[in-house]
Amino acid sequence: MVAAPVRVQQQVDRENLRLRQAQNALALIQAENPQQLADAQQRLNAARAGAV
Repeated sequence: MVAAPVRVQQQVDRENLRLRQAQNALALIQAENPQQLADAQQRLNAARAGAV
């Protein structure tokens, strides 16, 4: 039964990609607007909490 570990790894890969995308978006807006930064940090924290 190799399929189950492969599916788990694919899900982990998708979650890691989603987190990297959120981190990249956060890095792009850090200098733009303090409220936008705070909102992005909340979204990033929510994404991290969902990935646990």
